[in-house]
Amino acid sequence: MMIVEGEADFLALKDHVDEADVNIVPGNGKAIVVPAITLLNNDSVPDVIALVDRDLEDHAGNPSPSYGNLFFTDRHDLDATIFYTGSICDRIAYSFGGRSGIDGFLANGSCKTVAEAATLLALPLGALRLISVRDGYDLPLKKFPLGEVTKGKSTIIDVNKMAQIAIQRCSGAVTIAPSDLAGKVLNELTRISDGMPFCSGHDLVRALTIILRVHASYSVAADVLEKTLRAAFGCTELASCVFFSQINVWRRENSRKIWRCATLAA
Repeated sequence: MMIVEGEADFLALKDHVDEADVNIVPGNGKAIVVPAITLLNNDSVPDVIALVDRDLEDHAGNPSPSYGNLFFTDRHDLDATIFYTGSICDRIAYSFGGRSGIDGFLANGSCKTVAEAATLLALPLGALRLISVRDGYDLPLKKFPLGEVTKGKSTIIDVNKMAQIAIQRCSGAVTIAPSDLAGKVLNELTRISDGMPFCSGHDLVRALTIILRVHASYSVAADVLEKTLRAAFGCTELASCVFFSQINVWRRENSRKIWRCATLAA
């Protein structure tokens, strides 16, 4: 059995899994999957693996247990992993935005790829998520309106406005002022050399919708882009993922097939 975090992860991977060999099931969240795999391991239940989001564990100081059958996505979550795998992001950007719109956007900026530009847009929110988790602010950042804090046609985020909106979304008392929170974000950004691990799939997709709308005059819903990204995640892309290689080690040690694609199951 392969347990994944949720329905979206299940849909992204189910066509790659040979369910005659291994059942793949959604586990309704990391907070359920990790304790479940712990209990199964304690009871010595064989032939069960789990794949969960890496999230910000490497940076927030709250790592999950380390088990030989518990695997983590390469990036923040599975959608972020897919977003950064190969040229998926840029292929989809060109498909929706057209060559002239995307080429013009890249020619007028400092980014070489759409994925790089999307990272610039999503990273400040990723830094805010890290601060919220690590420092205990517990800010309600789900479905954050990234478009409301983007400065004009740039890939620059208004960090002060972002902090203000984040605090306004809180239902209870907040122990930090918007200006201080913005300062924390800016300070955090100076310490990040690689932004990719900090960006969630949802934030990256919303950044891509902004790029397409503002620079290619094409409006597309975030959920449509998410589904398109997952559909573009083929055998070749899966085989390039670190988590795939790690699961393959377990697969061979346990004489399982797991993967549907012949080249993956070899």
